[in-house]
Amino acid sequence: MNKKLFIVLAILLAGMMFSACGTKVKDFNYRADSAGIFIISYQGTSKSVCIPEKINNTPVVIIGDNAFKNKGLKKVKLPKTLKVLGRGAFVGNNLKIVTLPDSLEMIYDPAFDENVNVKNRKVAAEEEQE
Repeated sequence: MNKKLFIVLAILLAGMMFSACGTKVKDFNYRADSAGIFIISYQGTSKSVCIPEKINNTPVVIIGDNAFKNKGLKKVKLPKTLKVLGRGAFVGNNLKIVTLPDSLEMIYDPAFDENVNVKNRKVAAEEEQE
C-alpha cells in the first residue's frame, strides 16, 4: 500500500475513535436523526469528560435523561452545539463548575442535583467576560 495513503487512512481512523476533545466516541451511546445527535448514555470510565460538538460530522444537540447519572464525573465540557439537557443528565456526580453553552435552549430539572461540589453554574457568555 502506498505510504501516503496508509498515513491518511490511519489519521481518519484515529479521528473516528476519538472526538475532537479527546474523549472516545465509543464511550457514548447515541443515536442520530435529522435534528442531530442525541446522547443516550456514557459508558466510559474517565472522570473528566469532553462531549464533542460533532459525532460523524453531525452536531450533538441533546443529552438525554440520566445520560451521565452517577458516573463520578469531576469535570465535564459541554458542546457549543447543545440545545437540550434531559432530566437527571448529570445527577449524582462530583462536578464543581459547569459552564452552560449559549446554544442551550432547555434544561429539564433536576439536571445537576446531587453534585454537592457544584459551586458555580456559568453561562458561556459570562465565562468569556471574565
